[in-house]
Amino acid sequence: MITFEQVDNLFKSYGLVPHPIKNGQCFEYDFEKRFLGKKKNVATRVTPLMNGGVGGYLYVDHLQEFENHPDKTKMGHYAISHFKNINDLTELLEKVIVHYR
Repeated sequence: MITFEQVDNLFKSYGLVPHPIKNGQCFEYDFEKRFLGKKKNVATRVTPLMNGGVGGYLYVDHLQEFENHPDKTKMGHYAISHFKNINDLTELLEKVIVHYR
C-alpha cells in the first residue's frame, strides 16, 4: 500500500508544491510557475486515509494512453489508489510532468 508520506515526498522530489484545499483536509500539487496551455494542477485531493493509504488523483487527460481509459474520471484524473506500489506511480508521474515542461 502506498502511503501519503510516500506520495508527498515523491511529488515534492519532482518540484511539485503542495497547497491545502478543503480547509486543509487535502492537497493539490502543482508547479509554482504557470505553463502556457497546460493545466496547472498535477494532482488533486491528495489526502491520507484512515487505513494508512492515500487518496487523490493524478491529472492524465493529456496522455494518449488514457484517452479512452475506463478508470479516468470525466475531469481527466486517475485515482492514486489504483497504483499497487510507488514505482508504478513514479513511472506515470514522469510521463505526466513531461507535458508541463
